[in-house]
Amino acid sequence: MPSHDSRLAADQRQAGGRDAAQRQASRRRAGERDAGVRKVSRVTWWAGTVGAACSVMIATGFAEHASAASGSSGTGGTHAEHTRRTQDGQGTIVIPNQPPSPAAGQGQVNSGAS
Repeated sequence: MPSHDSRLAADQRQAGGRDAAQRQASRRRAGERDAGVRKVSRVTWWAGTVGAACSVMIATGFAEHASAASGSSGTGGTHAEHTRRTQDGQGTIVIPNQPPSPAAGQGQVNSGAS
């Protein structure tokens, strides 16, 4: 039968082997975590770049639409611009002399009234 000291030494060797295995597993998990963080970081930067490029394209489209809608005078322009120019003659906005009067009857709606 082995002595108490030899059993203690064997237990310590086993514990040392377990500690080494735990350290190795811990290093492996840390490496996997770092690889995951790098992947998420790459995807995040890629998504941000694509989003910025799409924003520029949308802003350019709106700018071109706004300049086309306000910049045409003369014979060209859209159907709505042509209709507006022919209706009032000058293509300007006509402001009425007084505001519209309130409607008569129960059709009037007061927000929050009871």
